[in-house]
Amino acid sequence: MPRIEFSLHVGDQIEYRSALDQVVTRATVREIGPNFDRTESIDRVATTAVLTNFSSYNPDFRIIRSEHDDAPPVGVSTSLLKVNLVRGSMPKAEIKRVREREREER
Repeated sequence: MPRIEFSLHVGDQIEYRSALDQVVTRATVREIGPNFDRTESIDRVATTAVLTNFSSYNPDFRIIRSEHDDAPPVGVSTSLLKVNLVRGSMPKAEIKRVREREREER
């Protein structure tokens, strides 16, 4: 079995297409955890973008910014199915700060 060399972490800023309308979304990963939807084959990845769905149905993404050495290269397309999903969650106060920063950057 091939070794997976890259990981996606809470706090990584990513760009992806929403599952329903294919709109390109730039957001920060706020939680990676168990998926309770039995139709999903991988862990749930929640971002700071409230109204967009990121899932295994449309798993492609690009790293915009990460503080982790094992993150995929910035700007290179990859898939949730090709990276380690490091479980964790961002504190609520941090989510609020990140969302405010993202609004200012738009």
